[in-house]
Amino acid sequence: MVYRIVATRSLASYGISMAMTATALAIAKLLRLWLQPEVPGQVSGPLFLGAVVVSTSLGGMRSGLLTTILSTLCRKLFFIPPVYSLKLGWEDVPRLAVFLLVALLISRLNARRHVAESELLATQEQMRVAQAIQQKLIPVWTPESPFFEMAGQFRPADATGGDYFDYFSMRDGCIGVVLGDVSGHGFGSALLMAETRAYLHALAMLQDDPGELISGLNRLITKDTDEERFLTLVFVRLNPHSRSFVYAGAGHEGYLFDADGRLTRLRSTGLALGIEHDTVIPCSEAIALGPGSVLVLVTDGFFETETAEGAMFGLNRLFDVVRRNRDKNARGILDSLFAAVSHDSVDVESVRDDQTAVVIKGKV
Repeated sequence: MVYRIVATRSLASYGISMAMTATALAIAKLLRLWLQPEVPGQVSGPLFLGAVVVSTSLGGMRSGLLTTILSTLCRKLFFIPPVYSLKLGWEDVPRLAVFLLVALLISRLNARRHVAESELLATQEQMRVAQAIQQKLIPVWTPESPFFEMAGQFRPADATGGDYFDYFSMRDGCIGVVLGDVSGHGFGSALLMAETRAYLHALAMLQDDPGELISGLNRLITKDTDEERFLTLVFVRLNPHSRSFVYAGAGHEGYLFDADGRLTRLRSTGLALGIEHDTVIPCSEAIALGPGSVLVLVTDGFFETETAEGAMFGLNRLFDVVRRNRDKNARGILDSLFAAVSHDSVDVESVRDDQTAVVIKGKV
């Protein structure tokens, strides 16, 4: 099989050389008849050089060398009077050197291009695998409750992203909802996001208090982050028995709308994660989430998206979208948010950061 492939490639190189040389020869003879130059060979040189360039580009160094030889022989036979022979002289050396040098340079450039293309394909394959793995980390299930409904969505700016949302079944029967945003986006942020998810799933089996949970998370990830990486995160624990929730926000806030659309901003309760090892993030007091109330958690990729007017999408526009659509269910509100930011953004390039949102609504 290997020999067959090598033979096929060799025949292809020879075929390209023959075709390019024959084409250059035919054009040169036609031009000589039409132009009738004083020196018959002066129109052939550039054409045969062009044949060498094309042959090397298409067939590689082997094809370029063969075209160089064939072009030199054709030029001696058909264009160099008065003898028209295959005898080479010193006057042919410069032209041969130029032809060979051109073939060598193009061959080297082609080799570098092939290496670059191979590396690009390998990188794209790695990114595809990373993207597939990250998509599996996003929850495909949504907790069901007679008192709450919820929906979440993650839209990365690159093939992989640093945003994260998840749901947890807590030991005390409550429902945990988390949304996080690693600084930056791309491969490095995705790795830290995956690490954060793994730690949270382990900690959630041992701890019910959101503040203690993400304080413990901070101690773990601080060991693995540098000055360029940090993580904002909010963890909400929904209590279906009291129709209320508590939350802990590490550099991240949430937005609570009552049934009439009045807004309460749920401020961060502590410093972002990954900055100081001993940071303590306290938990809030219990907050009611009654029928028709809407809790919205979003990452800054939403309100930092550039609109067609050159401004940022902004929090106020986000609040208006929630108020206008608060009578919809959680999925409807979430879809309206993504539709609004997509409609108002300039184009795909204006989305410079990952966009993630979770909407939780109290059932009527």
